[in-house]
Amino acid sequence: MAHAVVPTPDVPDEEPAVENDHGPDLAGLIAADHGRLRSEVAAFAGAGPLRRREELERLIADLVAHETVEQVLAHPLLTQVEGGTKLRRELLAEERQLSEQLVALRRALRWHSRHQRHELVPELVTLLEAHFMTEEARLLPVLARLESGVARQVRGTWARRVRRWAPTRPHRHAPTGFVGWLMLGPLLTMSDRLRDRMKIARTEGRNGEES
Repeated sequence: MAHAVVPTPDVPDEEPAVENDHGPDLAGLIAADHGRLRSEVAAFAGAGPLRRREELERLIADLVAHETVEQVLAHPLLTQVEGGTKLRRELLAEERQLSEQLVALRRALRWHSRHQRHELVPELVTLLEAHFMTEEARLLPVLARLESGVARQVRGTWARRVRRWAPTRPHRHAPTGFVGWLMLGPLLTMSDRLRDRMKIARTEGRNGEES
């Protein structure tokens, strides 16, 4: 049964064009990620049994990368505005809730729990949409107000680097600041990618035995 997806605001689904040599704007990259992730949630919600797990794994990896970029590069700026520390705590709490929901969905797929999956998917859609709308209304305007276009573009260039080295799985105690990410982020990423390769090898081995 297909699940209805909440209507979304009009945000770009592609990265913004580079205006100069400083790179893409961080706020634009975040908004573009929202568009892609909304599409991925819809693809997962409507996927058949053969593609459901693949769509979920893609969604998990992309959402973790997106949240890593925000936590490392965008959230620290919130400390410069009144109420920013409280907003940062709210966003981190929402992101932890999303991670827990994705882990629960992965577990439901592993154990073929159809009833649990049908309950979790609408909840995921609701949580993700609420989180994105909060960021679009309260985080992105702060980024635009606090920094010049050049500064945001420098952060956008760093965002691409952070995204390349982001973990592929949720980590409850992962660092949420730039220095912590530099120290521990690549270690988590290498561990995740090793686990991913081992999982692919096991899957290919089972497929080979069945053929």
